[in-house]
Amino acid sequence: MSTRPARMRSFLLLALCAALTALIAQEYEQGGGLWAAPGVSDEASEKSSGAKPRALPSAAFGLPPAQQFNNIVERTLFEAWMRMLQAVPGSVLWLMRGSELARTSLRQAASACGIDPGRLVFAEAMPKEAHLARHRLAGLFLDTRTINAGTTASDALWAGLPVLTCPGGTLGSRVAASLVCAVGLADLVVPDLAAYERLGIELARDASRLAGIRSRLERNRLSTPLFDTRGFVAALERAFETMHARQRSGEACRSFAL
Repeated sequence: MSTRPARMRSFLLLALCAALTALIAQEYEQGGGLWAAPGVSDEASEKSSGAKPRALPSAAFGLPPAQQFNNIVERTLFEAWMRMLQAVPGSVLWLMRGSELARTSLRQAASACGIDPGRLVFAEAMPKEAHLARHRLAGLFLDTRTINAGTTASDALWAGLPVLTCPGGTLGSRVAASLVCAVGLADLVVPDLAAYERLGIELARDASRLAGIRSRLERNRLSTPLFDTRGFVAALERAFETMHARQRSGEACRSFAL
């Protein structure tokens, strides 16, 4: 809490009290049971992706979220992605299908960077369960910078796909870092685009290191705060009770940590 600038605290009291573990509260108990994405069969993955698991290389850089084309992909970030593809032979960048205009523009941009446009793999939109299942076909989720993935990063993490992110100075550019840290993968939060590119290449080239991160994510998924919905709700309720008690006692408005 104390890391926020003092000048912001009077405007962000509720957020400072409520955002105890991550920016976004999570809920994956849908339809009476947990989504089973990390344990789905190869048959389910094949059905959800439109391709057999082996159709994507182990070094696939995944950007499978449904809302990805709502985010901003600036030229410097796209060029970093292309350099990552160049540095990892046989790798692909997996994107949602989007519009014909978007696909054409992205292919042209890839070609201008000296990358075969065929290495941009476009996936169709799928129902939620199938969408989660196909995340396991990717190797690493590459977050966008200006506006991060939010719910889409949560989906990736829940499905067992590590998220690499580079936070900026605005709320929209720090969402994924909050999520990644809350699930115990702070080493995937990097300070700048150069570190983002470097770590992405290193992980794509080092299967054992990436497998270790995926194993850590699998262990942490149900033991760290990110997906502890009941714990988040309990903390939020304590925050509200504390604020109400302070207001009734006439205390001045100020931030606090539980």
